[in-house]
Amino acid sequence: MRLSSRPSTRRAAKGIITVALVGAFGLLGQLSSTPAGAHGENHDENYLHLCVSQFTGKIVVRSIDAEPACIHLDRVEIHIPLSPVAGPAGADGVDGADGPQGPEGPAGADGAGGPQGPAGPAGVAGAPGANGADGAPGANGAEGPAGPQGPAGGPQGIQGIQGVQGGTGATGAAGADGAPGATGAPGVDGANGAPGADGANGSNGGTLLAGGASLPGGDTTEYIRVGAFASHAAQATAAVPVPLNGTLSNLVIRLTTAPGVGESYSFNIFVNGVDTGLECNVTEAATTCDSGPVNVEVVIGDTVSLEANPTTGSSATVANFSMVLNEAIAP
Repeated sequence: MRLSSRPSTRRAAKGIITVALVGAFGLLGQLSSTPAGAHGENHDENYLHLCVSQFTGKIVVRSIDAEPACIHLDRVEIHIPLSPVAGPAGADGVDGADGPQGPEGPAGADGAGGPQGPAGPAGVAGAPGANGADGAPGANGAEGPAGPQGPAGGPQGIQGIQGVQGGTGATGAAGADGAPGATGAPGVDGANGAPGADGANGSNGGTLLAGGASLPGGDTTEYIRVGAFASHAAQATAAVPVPLNGTLSNLVIRLTTAPGVGESYSFNIFVNGVDTGLECNVTEAATTCDSGPVNVEVVIGDTVSLEANPTTGSSATVANFSMVLNEAIAP
């Protein structure tokens, strides 16, 4: 008798399919099983209700309300939860390209202003000129001649007639005094004397011209402005016009820091851009100098400035100066 292996092969295939199906559902959740003939009180609609034959592997899907779930005793009821189980995370995607740059934000508000710097020192005012001396007073006029004498007093009384000489008669009474004569008119005033000569004009007072500036030293020539605390690299920029005709004299310089050993500053008055020779030098440890009574003539509108010319190694300093402008005396 020949035996056929086909039924056992079919059963094996069904078992394999059952195992694969159960394994696939196992990815969705943990399996629960109940013996055949009982529903296990599981009517949850979130489960798949199956009956699986233990011998053939046949699978039958049952309703959640079926009683019993599995009719045949050789079958096992299987409940498979339908809630999915998260699979492994996929690989990170490639970063997207950068988006375009956003518009520029509005400008920030301006910061608060800094505190005001200290004011520079005031220029030195010119001293007022002294008043000229008064002229000498004129001499008094000569005294006029005396007026004529007034008329004499009234006429003398008439002498009494001499009595006949006989015996001496009684003395006659004295005649009354005549009335006094009228006062004569006053004499005419004499002519005024000639006025005295005018006294000589007094000398005019001098005007003080002054200024100053910070100097960098080190062979850098600067030109200092008269009447201000300022200096300039160009002489024409520092030039100031004079307001009257006269003479400049007595230049005096004072530095806050001495030039240094072997160093010096030379200071020269320029008129209309030309060195006048009204000058003085501050050397080494000294801080002052003066020109003495050197006179330089100027007329209204001439420009004046002070040149400061240091040697190469001279220290930086602050220079202040003054000089006198004497007004010319009119003839």
